Amino acid sequence: MSRPDLIARLETFLGSDVAISLDDPSRLRLWRPDPLTEDLVRSAVARAREEFPEEMAAITAVHVAYEGPLGPTGRRVDLA
Repeated sequence: MSRPDLIARLETFLGSDVAISLDDPSRLRLWRPDPLTEDLVRSAVARAREEFPEEMAAITAVHVAYEGPLGPTGRRVDLA
């Protein structure tokens, strides 16, 4: 399957208000106005790996950004 298919599927797992970027083949970037829980992100990545094993094999990092009380905030989600 293609990257647009993967992004569309991740949106169904995470919500339509999540912006998803796969500009770097090894890094998945997520943005949402409010924080995403790490468990939700890990669950979505695990489900995507089941459906898109080839595309997700290269993903080694997930970065989540959101609007915090002091402005844009980000963190890396450990997939291990």
